[in-house]
Amino acid sequence: MQKLSQAPVTSQKLENPKLELNRIIPRFNSKEDEMGLYLTIFERQAKFLNIPENTWTAYLIGSLPPDIAQLIAREDEDDAQNYEKVKEMLLKRFRVTGDRFRQYFSQQKKNPDSTWRDLYFELSSYFEGWIKELKITTYDQLKSLIIADQIKRKTPANIKEHFLDIWADLNDPLELWLRSWTHMTT
Repeated sequence: MQKLSQAPVTSQKLENPKLELNRIIPRFNSKEDEMGLYLTIFERQAKFLNIPENTWTAYLIGSLPPDIAQLIAREDEDDAQNYEKVKEMLLKRFRVTGDRFRQYFSQQKKNPDSTWRDLYFELSSYFEGWIKELKITTYDQLKSLIIADQIKRKTPANIKEHFLDIWADLNDPLELWLRSWTHMTT
């Protein structure tokens, strides 16, 4: 497995020149990189190189450290070859939840050595991850999510503490209001 994860991966679909994916996508570093953003970059580069999606898992394994590649190897063979299932497993393993994406989105700052375009890309990736994880598909759901997020930011700490176990899952502004009001009147 270690040899597989360190072997250079090239696209079979490209004629000239053959590009090594590991030269375009740096190796994942679990101490510095965020898995959701890393997978977004990986997917965009794989599409750019016209790599067939049914081979993405093999390319991904080549860009991961051996300990993470072994997580994939432990999966059922069919699941290990299904990129979407591998992606879901990695996001769960690295705990990239909807609330974590929201935190990344809300707290992201422009790095002094990055461009405004880089910041846009990071914010866009985090926002898309946030709404995708919460299965937001309509304008009204998005509107409720953003309003609930603003209410949460302005809610006193004692109320947040009371709902600590479910706070990240409260994304309906009316439910937030009702629970807060009920807590304050009891």
